[in-house]
Amino acid sequence: MDIWLRNLRFASRRLMQNPGFAATLLVILGLGVGANTAIFSIVDALLFSPALPYQNPDRAVRIYITEPKSDRTEWLCHPEYSELKVQADLFSQTAAASDMDVWSLQKENGTFTVLGEIWSPSLFSMVEVPPFMGWTLQPGDDAAGAEPVVMLSYTAWQTQHGADPEIVGKSIRLNGFLVTIVGIGPKDFKGTIVAISSDYWIPWGTARVLNPSNSRLDDRRNREVRAFAELQPGITQRGLTAATQ
Repeated sequence: MDIWLRNLRFASRRLMQNPGFAATLLVILGLGVGANTAIFSIVDALLFSPALPYQNPDRAVRIYITEPKSDRTEWLCHPEYSELKVQADLFSQTAAASDMDVWSLQKENGTFTVLGEIWSPSLFSMVEVPPFMGWTLQPGDDAAGAEPVVMLSYTAWQTQHGADPEIVGKSIRLNGFLVTIVGIGPKDFKGTIVAISSDYWIPWGTARVLNPSNSRLDDRRNREVRAFAELQPGITQRGLTAATQ
């Protein structure tokens, strides 16, 4: 300990004699600590954080498509998910979420870019995500001609909307369209994408309203749908693989 203290005092004196070098050293150390913190956060989210809070985790599965030629596993396109939903003999329920999407939020003080996911309302019945306020997306929200609706994250409600206690039922303008706020997500829920927080969740019906000229939901080459399912009682994952090959 005595040797360590002498070395520390010697290093401190040398650094005080060279303030420029000392400042550079502090910046390098700060960048190193910051980079390590960021990497740990990503690894923690990928490897150690719990999965989605499924109500029946022993029967919850993720569905992927395997390309026969390349044997590469990919997400689904929206038409494939629509075909998956009719497999009632295998699944008690199915749900889907999109890749991260970007929308413009128009407010009185300017236009802002926000991140969100497109969800099937059924995903809320598969995972335990009780709203902090209001209600979650409902099955009728995906019906043709349904009113465009959105659910905000707790963070977005706090930072972008002033934690308005009466915000449920009000409308915001996304991509130039009025969308009704139906609820606020729980405090700690960030969405289904690892290491990225979603600000908003909308149903597929609302997604068509926000992008009326965008045909990507009907494009079989556009694989951005992450499909979730709950197996019927008695169906195992091995049996599911055999049945779908």
